[in-house]
Amino acid sequence: MFKFNSIPIDNRDRRFPEPAFGGVVEAVCSDVGAVFTRAIRERSGEQFYAFALMASEDLDHMGAAAMTEEQFASLWERRGNFMRAFGGRAYYRWSCVEWEDGENLDRPGELRTSLAAIEEMMREMTSESELDEHGNSFGWSEYRDAFFASMIASLKKMDAARVFADAGDRDRFVFFATITDSEFTSALEKKSVQVLNPPAARKLWQR
Repeated sequence: MFKFNSIPIDNRDRRFPEPAFGGVVEAVCSDVGAVFTRAIRERSGEQFYAFALMASEDLDHMGAAAMTEEQFASLWERRGNFMRAFGGRAYYRWSCVEWEDGENLDRPGELRTSLAAIEEMMREMTSESELDEHGNSFGWSEYRDAFFASMIASLKKMDAARVFADAGDRDRFVFFATITDSEFTSALEKKSVQVLNPPAARKLWQR
């Protein structure tokens, strides 16, 4: 099981644990790092402005998303009228689920190792937990926090391993972690942007 130290996430003092690099982080760095490397190679010559680790509310996988200025300009040209009316430019610029070919970059089988590691962590942290009156595991909140922290730790480690070295000027793109359809989405995104990026890159974030 992960051993971790807590780090504050917002002014309400809700906290994420920050795990030591364990099986999940190593597996995600290997699997998702390879996906990001391929995306950078395929978009060589374009200016990336965002790289994200994505998760669904089930917290059973971490997927890769990335976006370039050129991709977003094309998206805005095709769908700008709709996007202005429903959400606005900043929402679509930073919402991975709206990125079309910038979302879900992995191909079948590429995340096999990280999926197995995440499944093992989930089983270890929740299998023996008691259930509350709603049928939810008391261990789920601890697993959720460890999962979120693992997302941040994975991006941090990929950055240190120079996975993004060929993506251009580091001050011109943002790393963040996100989860779809969750009450924790905003807190996770803001915390990851704060922890993972240099000051110049943090200023690009507009959510």
